[in-house]
Amino acid sequence: MNSKQEIVNIPLCIRQKNNYLLYENYLDIKESNTLEDYTKKYISDLYRIKSLRCRKCVYNKRCEGLHINFIRAYGFKVLDPIIG
Repeated sequence: MNSKQEIVNIPLCIRQKNNYLLYENYLDIKESNTLEDYTKKYISDLYRIKSLRCRKCVYNKRCEGLHINFIRAYGFKVLDPIIG
C-alpha cells in the first residue's frame, strides 16, 4: 500500500492497531456517474454505523464508523474508542 494513500473508511481506533486490510479512496467517483451509480456505491460501500461507545471517543465527530456489513460480521467489539 502506498504510504501516502489516504485511508478514508477505517476508524482511527482500528487504524492505530495497524489493521489496513480494508481501505478505500474516492478516486472512483467521477463526474459522469449518475444518481443511481452513487446510490449503489453508498449502499455497497458507504453505509456506516458506530457503536454507542463511540460517543466518548475523541475522534467521534470526524469518524464515519464502519460499514454495516462489517459490523454484522464482526460485531461492535472491533471498535475500540480512543478516550483522551
